[in-house]
Amino acid sequence: MGAAYHGFCCVQSLAVARAREGDDFTRDKTDHRDARLIGKLAARLDCYLPERAEEAWARLRHLGARRSALVADLISARQQIGDLLACAWPAALGAAARPLESTTWLAAMGVVTDRCCGDPARLRKMGYEKFVAAVRRELPRWGAKRAYRKIVAGLWAALADPGGVAAQRRGVLERVHLLLGDWRSLLARLAEVEARMCAVLDELGLAALAASIDGVSALSAAVILAETGDLSRFASGRAVVKHAGLNPAENTSATLAGATRISRRGRPGLRTAAWRAAWPGVRHNRVLAARYAHLTGRDGNRLSGGQARAACAATVLRWLWAVITRRQAWDARIAAGLIPARAVTAPAAA
Repeated sequence: MGAAYHGFCCVQSLAVARAREGDDFTRDKTDHRDARLIGKLAARLDCYLPERAEEAWARLRHLGARRSALVADLISARQQIGDLLACAWPAALGAAARPLESTTWLAAMGVVTDRCCGDPARLRKMGYEKFVAAVRRELPRWGAKRAYRKIVAGLWAALADPGGVAAQRRGVLERVHLLLGDWRSLLARLAEVEARMCAVLDELGLAALAASIDGVSALSAAVILAETGDLSRFASGRAVVKHAGLNPAENTSATLAGATRISRRGRPGLRTAAWRAAWPGVRHNRVLAARYAHLTGRDGNRLSGGQARAACAATVLRWLWAVITRRQAWDARIAAGLIPARAVTAPAAA
């Protein structure tokens, strides 16, 4: 028998589910029926070609998945520490406004959990100055150099607080000590993965282009591109926004005007990456800051802060598509609509 060569295409599972209901108004599912429906959809060209990633893009995708898992583990460790201390030693959390974001608090907690033997009050015998010195020695393990004395003093005062479930305290502090060790290890592994992702972006020749967008770092761009793959496969920046599920989904009929929300029909990881990139962008990019101020301050159809940030996240995706596919560095005048993109002919940096 001769070999038969067939091309491949993909059909969205959501399209199959909708076709299943539209076929006979039921949700009956069998392999034979689904094969027939998939064939009908493909014949109508309701399908797409699978992504065939090149080696560098495939590597970036795997590193992005690794980074996502490490970030999830970091968030889990942080939430566990907060929940455990809220039960057994709530006074420790009151030593700082945002304790789990403070390197001074983390270093001080590392000293406490390492030396208190389950009873924080016993640590006061060493004296305040020795405690401060121990915290300073611990700081480099958290990537910091200077201790914030107010936080150290607050945690020192919390050592004498008996509040919380006393029976749980020894076990909780031992567990927090182990979690802090996990946290430091995860930070080191995360830094290594992020360095590898930036190296891949540089290998693709896209690091300078991506970093040309004010407020968007090469790492933020690498995280986004790990989710999108090669942006040249998208016909427009709007297609990238739809791929992330950040496009507005209207809900209107005749005189009814329902709330417009983002569709969320896309890659959740890409949506998260764009959302996180929008926060520093709003702070450090004057065009994005002006857009955010306009969306939250206009008289009609004013958006909330979260809605405006989602719109800014979509803007970041459109900008990234434009600078990478056109190989043209970001220009604030073009982004603000002051001049058309074709008016700039200078070549982008390699």
